[in-house]
Amino acid sequence: MGLAFLLAGCTNGNDPRKESTKETAKTTIATTTTTSTESKSTATSTETVDTSTSSESSKTTETTQTSTSSSSVEASSSSSESSEQVEQTLWNADKAAQLEAFMTTWGQTMGQQYKSYTNQMSVDLYGLKVPQAILNGEWKMAIGGVPVSAEWSESGTGQADYQITAVYSDAETEPYLKKHVYLFGFQQNQPKVLVTQQNQGNPDNYLYFNETANNELKNGFNQIIYG
Repeated sequence: MGLAFLLAGCTNGNDPRKESTKETAKTTIATTTTTSTESKSTATSTETVDTSTSSESSKTTETTQTSTSSSSVEASSSSSESSEQVEQTLWNADKAAQLEAFMTTWGQTMGQQYKSYTNQMSVDLYGLKVPQAILNGEWKMAIGGVPVSAEWSESGTGQADYQITAVYSDAETEPYLKKHVYLFGFQQNQPKVLVTQQNQGNPDNYLYFNETANNELKNGFNQIIYG
């Protein structure tokens, strides 16, 4: 009876080794689960960093490309504006030289000899200094009977109604009443050749000019201006 009791106690009692094995298994499972979770977390974190880095790199590249494109447009615009300014120059030294050559040839065909004058050197037209008398306001310039303001211009542009760029006259070689003074210039940015043969004064002190009727002279000046 005592032996049976002892056996029963051994059969129904907990085996310390089995319990230890179960705990070890639980611990292993728990550790594995934790490690797996941490791995997923690490992977997720790595993907987030990679995505963020790629996005920032893409934004930086796009910004650089946009900036470069804008600089190219600005440079092109600046170059275009510069080219337009050169093309829009109405008068310059080269055109002045062309006009001088043209007036020499044209004067020969007309049987006349023309000399060039400037704002610093005027021609004497029956005692009146041209263009000095106009530029200093002593005489008022009139085109077709209409008084206008006038100024000397090296470029063909200005604020006055008429920009004088060149003066030619045969006054030194032609006889009385046959002298001519031609003004070459621009009115509202359009080339215009004016002529006067005025030989006397008037109460208004107007120096009267008209547009030349000589088509060869007009066309020659236009050809020099527009090419």
